[in-house]
Amino acid sequence: MATKPELKLTRERSSAQTTGFAGSGGAVALISVLVLLVVGIQLGGLPWRYRKQLWQLQGGLVGVAAGFVLGRFSRPSPPQS
Repeated sequence: MATKPELKLTRERSSAQTTGFAGSGGAVALISVLVLLVVGIQLGGLPWRYRKQLWQLQGGLVGVAAGFVLGRFSRPSPPQS
C-alpha cells in the first residue's frame, strides 16, 4: 500500500497573500496625506478665536496616535509552536 505524503504546515505565506492591503500602502498613504493637507488648509482659515479648540484637538489626536503606536509595539508576541 502507498502511504499518504505528510502535509508540511508552515507559517510561510505566498507573495499573493502578503500583497493584499499592504501592497496598496503607498496609495493609502498618498490619499491620507492629501486629505490631511486639505483639512489643514481649511482649518488654517478659521478665525483666531477657535485656535484654543484646534490646539486641544491636535493634542488629543497626538495622544491617541501615540497610545495606538505604543499599544501595538508593547503587546506580547503570540506564542510560537
